[in-house]
Amino acid sequence: MQIRCNQVVCLFALVTALAFLSAACSGEAGSLAAFLTPEGRQPEPTQTLAPTLEGEPAAPAAGTAQAALQAAVEALQGTPTEETVAAAGGRFPATPTAPLLTEGPSVTVTPGSGRANAWVTVTGSGFPANVRVDVYLAGLVSASALAAAPRSYATTFTDRDGNYSMSFAMPSTWPDGTPIETGTLAVLVATEDFGFRANTSFDFVAETATPTQVPPATLTLTPNPTATPVPTAMPTAPRPTAIPPPAVNPYAEVTPLSGGRNAQVTLRGGGFPGHSVIHVYLGTFDAQVGGGERVRYGSAVTESNGNFTISFTLPATWPDGTPVAPGRLLILVATEDLSRQASAVFDYVVPTPTPALNPYAEVQPPSGSANTQVTIRGGGFPANTRVHLYLAGLVSVSAAEAAPTSYASTTTDSAGNYSLTFVMPRTWPDGEAIESGTLALLVATEDFRVRANATFDFVAPTPTAVSGQSWQGSYYANPDLRGDPVLVRADAEIHFYWGTGSPDPALPNDEFSVRWQRSLWFESGLYRFTVEVDDGVRLFVDGNLLLESWRRGERRVLSLDYPMQAGQHTVQLDYFEHAGDALIILNWHRLSDLAPPPTGTPGAPGLLFSNHPWNNQRGVNQTFCSGFESECNYAGCVRNYRLVWGPYCREGDYPYIRPGLYRVTFYGIGRVRAGATDYGSSRQLFSFGQHEFELPGSFTFCWPGRQSDGYGFETIAQSTGVYAAIDWITVEYLGEQCR
Repeated sequence: MQIRCNQVVCLFALVTALAFLSAACSGEAGSLAAFLTPEGRQPEPTQTLAPTLEGEPAAPAAGTAQAALQAAVEALQGTPTEETVAAAGGRFPATPTAPLLTEGPSVTVTPGSGRANAWVTVTGSGFPANVRVDVYLAGLVSASALAAAPRSYATTFTDRDGNYSMSFAMPSTWPDGTPIETGTLAVLVATEDFGFRANTSFDFVAETATPTQVPPATLTLTPNPTATPVPTAMPTAPRPTAIPPPAVNPYAEVTPLSGGRNAQVTLRGGGFPGHSVIHVYLGTFDAQVGGGERVRYGSAVTESNGNFTISFTLPATWPDGTPVAPGRLLILVATEDLSRQASAVFDYVVPTPTPALNPYAEVQPPSGSANTQVTIRGGGFPANTRVHLYLAGLVSVSAAEAAPTSYASTTTDSAGNYSLTFVMPRTWPDGEAIESGTLALLVATEDFRVRANATFDFVAPTPTAVSGQSWQGSYYANPDLRGDPVLVRADAEIHFYWGTGSPDPALPNDEFSVRWQRSLWFESGLYRFTVEVDDGVRLFVDGNLLLESWRRGERRVLSLDYPMQAGQHTVQLDYFEHAGDALIILNWHRLSDLAPPPTGTPGAPGLLFSNHPWNNQRGVNQTFCSGFESECNYAGCVRNYRLVWGPYCREGDYPYIRPGLYRVTFYGIGRVRAGATDYGSSRQLFSFGQHEFELPGSFTFCWPGRQSDGYGFETIAQSTGVYAAIDWITVEYLGEQCR
């Protein structure tokens, strides 16, 4: 017969067969496991035993012996089956690297006691495969200062079966330099997240001072007579007995996983001997305090199946009065002799004490008028809390609000400090002007429970006439000229290109607006006003709106001609910036003397307007309409773009603008789509119909009059996709009857 097995398998098979044959002949019914330990002894304490499955029946002695023979034969043939070996009361022959069969993580330390620098080996199994595990040390009921990150004394990776082995030299001091004192140390093996743990204990013996040795006196020894040896009977070797199945490894889980002083903690677990007394100990990593007996924080008796539940309250201080510091605690559950242990890791949290609040506020500058930029700084507030700034008059306020207006808000930093900046308003929220006097600046949390205040001496501005030497520019941090300006300054001219920037650090780069006003002397004559703008603009003279393009849009040039009588006139230019480049330039120059006044009768049919679209010169009635726009400089627009947008005709500006029938004629080349819309109120491009024709051409429309939210009407010429250009526009009033 050819042998086809390796030496390990053959040895296992032969030993198994001979052992069971001997047992069968002697009448013993022991299992195969009883013969696998030399001389039938129990395993050494450092060995980890494979558990026997609960409820598994034992094989009869006679059947086991026969099965052992079959197993040996199959082993020699190189074809042993798992069923055959199981029937023999044993297990399938394993290679030397076979996993240690345990139920849950296990750990064994060798030796179990020693001094500093003792070389310690830690072995075990039951961990996940191919994961990193570390060794930690903890003193039971110790550590006046807990390490936030426990020190790892050795590290390795488990093999594919979850087994591991690592060695380290037992230190003489903790990481902070404190000597390790004599006592029991907890040796914890855990994965990096502490999700899998196993623990045991090590009896540490601290070094003691060596006393001075006195040389002993030399003694003269008298040899004793040699005793005659007495023959003794050789002891009969005990018969092998069955080894009891090992218990599962103890384990423990804690609920909750974190908490602070006086927190109620519950431990649940199992794997201990049934009806045994177990105790709860607390340990901290990398330190010791106190001395004497270990302090027990809870005790219980396990159930018959080895399970347990223990609840206890976490302390605020250690037995020596030292406060428990925040960090990780080791919770150890063990029998009285520490021979069986389980552990859990708990994050101890110490609440941060709330400091006594002493809020304060400081204001700079301490006085000023409307539009003064004011900064108020302070501290002493709760950390990371929203605070608001409120204003109050110390003497009187015309109208007290139920909900005060917040003029600025911010969130305090981690130290409770804050800084707020705002522009001092000119009026109270009800519109009444703030008068000169002392104002209270109140900084408060949203519930007003924590407050601090300072005072500000407000000086009401004295109204002054607009200077003729420069423009008064009022700058607003919104695109609608809304509220109070954040900046008021004198500008020599309106000629600004800010690009993508801002006129001033107090203003945003986008979404701001400006109003310029100035009183100037004009000679009598016809003047041409030109505005280059990006985005929106409105031009007023003496309160009359002459040019309006109050919309978002790219850079464009608008112009109009306007007659001016000799004298002082107030010019106002409104501007807003939406996004992108910010540009606004205003120029004008005198064209000629004034034309003679119109001779037409108000309301009579006739020619009302005749001019180039880019030179909005008044024909018969100089204040008839104002302003033109174009999306392509009045020529060459792509399809559906506006060749001409305007003129804008406002009812009430002049008596000739009234409800009735109008005719608009465009002169130029190309084909256009044209019509009119209600200026200001309608969102429709052609409110009064649309017409498509070759230039030159005209259309008529009936205008019912100004709507409640509108101003008048405007004309529109739109491109159709082919080249077109408009160089002249006329508008005629045909009468009150629409047809």
